[in-house]
Amino acid sequence: MAIEWAEILTARFAADTGVSSIVADRIYPLIAPQGVTAPWIVFQVVDEQLVYSLSGYSNLGWARIQIDCYAGTYKAARDLGDAVAAVFRSIVEIGFTSSQLQRRELYEDATKLHRVSFDFQLWSNES
Repeated sequence: MAIEWAEILTARFAADTGVSSIVADRIYPLIAPQGVTAPWIVFQVVDEQLVYSLSGYSNLGWARIQIDCYAGTYKAARDLGDAVAAVFRSIVEIGFTSSQLQRRELYEDATKLHRVSFDFQLWSNES
């Protein structure tokens, strides 16, 4: 049994007005479709662990998620990055938590786009 990180992330970003007002529905696992207009978000699971105990699967799991925010300008990429980070800072609930591990600001020569890239660690309880 695996935690559906893609569904969790897509739903949280789509439900957040700060993020959705910037990217609408341009939230993609792994890769953005060719020809999509910036800004957009791409995310991927870098590492994932399910937590087991002596009695079996505990319904707990964690993942290191990389989230990349692409935009046409430095400011727009930073604004989108700030909105994404705010989604995770606002999580105060039983069964789901997060911590930001890294934030990087980059420029992509090939696409002429600015990118803010995050690594987050997310914990989820499926029960």
